Amino acid sequence: MFINSARESVWENIGFNNCTTTNKLDMVGHGKEIIYDKGASIHNGAGFGAANLTGDVTIVQAFPHIVQHDACNEAQTPGSWDGAAVCDSTATVRRVLIGNLEKDSEFDKVDMRAIMVTNDTHARDLTLTTSDYTSIVSYLGKLESKNRQKSFAMPYVMGSTYNLWWLTGLDFTTMSVFPSKYMLDGEDAVILRFNYTTSRELYDMYHDGTEVFNQTMTTMLDATTCAHGDIYNDEENRYFYICVGGSNGRTAITDDSVTLKANAIICRYNCPKPPGLEECPDADKKAFAWSNASAWTADAVRSKPENGESFTIDRCWTITVDENIVVGDLIIDGNLLYSGDTDLTLTANNIHVRNGEFNVGAHDKDYAGTLRIILNGGRFDETYIASDEVASSKSFISSGSTKIYAPVPAVTKTKLAETAFAGNTSMTLTDSVIGIWNVDDKLVIAPSFKAYD
Repeated sequence: MFINSARESVWENIGFNNCTTTNKLDMVGHGKEIIYDKGASIHNGAGFGAANLTGDVTIVQAFPHIVQHDACNEAQTPGSWDGAAVCDSTATVRRVLIGNLEKDSEFDKVDMRAIMVTNDTHARDLTLTTSDYTSIVSYLGKLESKNRQKSFAMPYVMGSTYNLWWLTGLDFTTMSVFPSKYMLDGEDAVILRFNYTTSRELYDMYHDGTEVFNQTMTTMLDATTCAHGDIYNDEENRYFYICVGGSNGRTAITDDSVTLKANAIICRYNCPKPPGLEECPDADKKAFAWSNASAWTADAVRSKPENGESFTIDRCWTITVDENIVVGDLIIDGNLLYSGDTDLTLTANNIHVRNGEFNVGAHDKDYAGTLRIILNGGRFDETYIASDEVASSKSFISSGSTKIYAPVPAVTKTKLAETAFAGNTSMTLTDSVIGIWNVDDKLVIAPSFKAYD
């Protein structure tokens, strides 16, 4: 038998007659095929195993992370079966695709590694290194299926947990997880675990196009009860878990996908301070408005900064800005806050959110005004020394926390309702933007053709 589909397929009542060849199965190509052998007719009829099996079994490539499972064993003559393994009727095997629909170059020419981990506290697996991973699969650079052009494809035993990792140096910004169409409601799920890295510690999670923050579950996922798309962020042990399959209120998963977005976030709220700059004692905390000159003298024990003066916001200060500011180099170790709906301008040579916070609005209340930030200085002066490695000019540097919250327009993108020709001074759009797009807003217009020359 030649299998060259990289798919899941159901086989029933397969017989072997006058089969003298030593090669009974040839998984041509990627070796990611899953054969659902109904009634074990292939297995029992062609000497796959030493003894016959009962019920429905699954024949799959003998990836090490598969044969780690007690219900899965390699063929008794691996050479005759192209290195395949069989999982008995107690194991459900499904395929999961992982890819990047937005920036596939991040995965191109890269290997993904997998290992099955225990379903307890995973204590023995917290220090996995490259050599610990048992299975390696390459990125498929050609058409994998109708809608999954580029992906990693691997089989997994449902009810198990697998740690996935890439070669050293890869750090995705967007990852899409596509479940098998054979996954059924009520089946045990497969739990995929991903390592933290320095710049990939929190995730923006989307399920069916709806954003779900990764604080979804507060305890470890259970493959027998979790729902498709459930996630758990283990901040203590620095692992991120996602439930694929499981209970999702549907009879089968067809095109459902789970998309993770990682935006180089170290922490989102209440971030810990670096050593020596821990949380300020309550007795030393000061909060005042920038415009209040007397508060500067009383609370900050210094006068309000003069125009063009360089200074540092102390770690114990929370300053609410309520007027235009003109400073030199502004270093923020405390909290500089913009709130309300006033239009303001911040002018500086350099702004360095060093160990503090620069907050415009809040996660539960957008900033309703307009904040204009102007950076002055020569382009190549590099007069500001941020660290031993970084010197800059006209810079906004954030090694602390910078959060900017603003209203999102009701219409952020639309299409032309009529062709726009060279020389036109107006465009007819599909959606009305009256009262939504304003004078001085910046628009990006994409071409509708590929022959740019």
